[in-house]
Parts: sequence; structure tokens; C-alpha cells
Amino acid sequence: MTGSDVYKTYWLHETLNPTAIDLSDLYEANGKEGVVLLNHLSFGYYRVLYDNYHYEKLAEAIKRDKEQIPILTRLSIICDAYDFYTHGLRKKEEVESLINAWNGEFSDEEQLAVNLCAVDLE
Repeated sequence: MTGSDVYKTYWLHETLNPTAIDLSDLYEANGKEGVVLLNHLSFGYYRVLYDNYHYEKLAEAIKRDKEQIPILTRLSIICDAYDFYTHGLRKKEEVESLINAWNGEFSDEEQLAVNLCAVDLE
């Protein structure tokens, strides 16, 4: 995966309401193989709930070459997935599919995130 020249900045206003962002123009600019990463390097203090289609795209990108996604972003993807599962916003199968994309080959940091963030998926 290579970077794109397409960038968008969204400011989250003080609100308790969830913010939804239409990513269709970014998908089009990145092509079918593109992956859109939100909260890059985990600069924001919030979680990102990707739609099912993009969850699958993230898993494919991780299977191909996880190093193309910065480690801080990968850690937040892992922790967000488990957190959304705990709160009923992600299905067990979706989280398992995403975590299985690593094929058990976690860096020390990724393994720590799995150990700290993981919940019983039963």
C-alpha cells in the first residue's frame, strides 16, 4: 500500500454525539486496493469504528504487509476492535477475522495490546 496525495482534515466539535464521516471520495481516490486510516498514529483521544467493508480492507492490508501501517495505528486498530466488541458494536467474527490477519505474528507491542485489550470472545 502506498500513500495517497488525498488528505482530509476533520475537526471534531465539542459534542457528545458520534461523528460520521463520508469516506467515499477517499475510497475513490485510493482505488479498490486503498485503505483509509483514521486517527493516524493515534493522535486523537477517540476510537474509530470502521464499516464492515473497511474492516475487511484493513485485514487484507495487514495480511499483505502489516508494516505498511504504522505501529501506533495498528495498536489502536487492535484496541478499538476489542473495545467495540465489548460494547456490542462489533461482532465476534469481525474481531476474530481482523486479529487473524496477523497470522499469530505479533510484534512485542502488538502482543501486549492483544493481551491488555483482549476480552473473552466467547
